[in-house]
Parts: sequence; C-alpha cells; structure tokens
Amino acid sequence: MTLATQLEEILLIKFSLLPGESLVFEDDEKVDNSESPSPRGLNYSKILEVLSQTGAIPESGLGIPQTPLTFTVTAHSISITVTLGETYPETPDDWRVSVHGETISRQRQELWDKRLKERMKDLIKAEETSANAIPSNIAYQLFSDYALPSISEEASQAEPQVEDLDTSALREPDVLLCVPFHAMLSSHHLISPQKRKSLLKWSQELNLNGFAKVGYPGIIYAEGTKGEVEEFVQRIKQMQWLALRVRYVEPVPDMKTGSSQQGWKEVTKVGEAIEEMKRKGREKLIVSLGFGAGE
Repeated sequence: MTLATQLEEILLIKFSLLPGESLVFEDDEKVDNSESPSPRGLNYSKILEVLSQTGAIPESGLGIPQTPLTFTVTAHSISITVTLGETYPETPDDWRVSVHGETISRQRQELWDKRLKERMKDLIKAEETSANAIPSNIAYQLFSDYALPSISEEASQAEPQVEDLDTSALREPDVLLCVPFHAMLSSHHLISPQKRKSLLKWSQELNLNGFAKVGYPGIIYAEGTKGEVEEFVQRIKQMQWLALRVRYVEPVPDMKTGSSQQGWKEVTKVGEAIEEMKRKGREKLIVSLGFGAGE
C-alpha cells in the first residue's frame, strides 16, 4: 500500500496548485506516450489519473513503473523536486528535496533550498515525536502550508501593483457616485470559517453583491459603489492571508450586461466562479487572470 499512499499524497498536492503552477513526474518523458493500450505505456501520471477517477491504483501486474517516485512542482520559475523513498511515509525521513530553476539566480536557488530543507527537518522531527499511529502527509504539508504560499507571496511582492485608480475622467463626485465599481482578489486558499463569515457580514453592511470561491485557490469578487468596494477591499487586506493579491479595483467596464446577482454567495469550484462572471457578461475578467486554464 506504500505506493498508493504516496500517490494519494501527491494527488493532494496536485489539487492544491494554483493556476500557473504545475506538477510533473520524472518518468513522464521515459515512457512511450503512444495511444497504445499496452500496459507498458503506464507511467505515474497515468496511474495518478486512474487513482483520482477510481480511488485505487492499477494492479501491480499491469506494468507499474519500477523507477523511484520522483516529481517536480514548479511555481513562479522555482522548481522543487521531491523523491520519495520506498518506505515513506512509514519512515518520515525517507525522502529528498532539491530546488532548481533555469531563470533564477544561484543565490536565490540556494536560499530556497536551505529554507525548504530546514522546514523539512522540522516536519520530520514533529512526525517522529508524534503519537499518531497513522503517518502524516508531511510532503503535502511542506508544499501546501509553506512552499507554495511563500513562493506566491514573494512573487506578488515583486510584481508592481497599482493600488491607486486612475479616475481622471471621473473627477466629479456626482459622477463617481453613479458609476458602479467592482473588485477581484485572490489568495492561495480560502477555508477559514471566520473569514467567510466576515466576507458575508461586510457584504451586507456595505450593500455589495458578489461571491467567494472557497478552497484552493481563494477568489473574492464584489461590486457596488466606489466607496463601499474600496472599503471592502481595505478590510480584506487587513486580515492575515497567504499570497493575497488585489487583481483589480475599478469602474465596471462597459460590457454586455448579463443577469444581475443580488446578495452574497459562495461557490466551491473555479468553473462555478467563471460561470458567475459569465452571467454578468464579464467572463474575460476572470479567465484572463489564468483561472480555469487547467479545467
């Protein structure tokens, strides 16, 4: 069951990836990817696909790869390669991590390599001293709780963000009061019940319409008057987030008018968030940000 357990953990990592992040196996390029149904065509990517669809891996006699289970997660030009040993996760330290990237400096590569290995040691130590009978998903914890959020946070800080809106064509207060505004924000995830309650409460206080896409990634969209939308965004920014990004705060563009949603709602899938924007005639404003590219 070790291989199945390892692949289940890798599947968790894959499900936590944001748009633009990827996970590939080292053996993907070593196996003939022809359309032949031959069992010899199996590789870890195909086995993972079967696992996600059926909840089980193929039988061992169907050509399961014998190569080490090595995969690479890439986010914002940083690639993290992990090799899981045969006894992981029963043996917590039976895995290796390395960092590389074609476009990052040696200094940045060494820094991230040091950070991840230090965090890895902490996770292994905690697992070895734990009284839990069932091994924890410490590789998943390394990615979901630290590596991916930290890399996204670093990237968002490096990117120039325009916080102040250019409303030179809308200087008159009376005009601004009549112009609907909207905002979209994203984060690595949105799970906290307290944050979700706060979003609902604030949307009601500020008379906003919109939605929150919960889970991985987190997406928040709101529309209303300029002052209320900007206040909503400011309150969100004052909370503690991982990789929070303000995608835009701007007047609603002159686009095809779709159905008008009233109130606040939650959705659980990126596709549902895209559908909400599509009903408003603003699908491009979410798809252009990379959401839904992998669906």
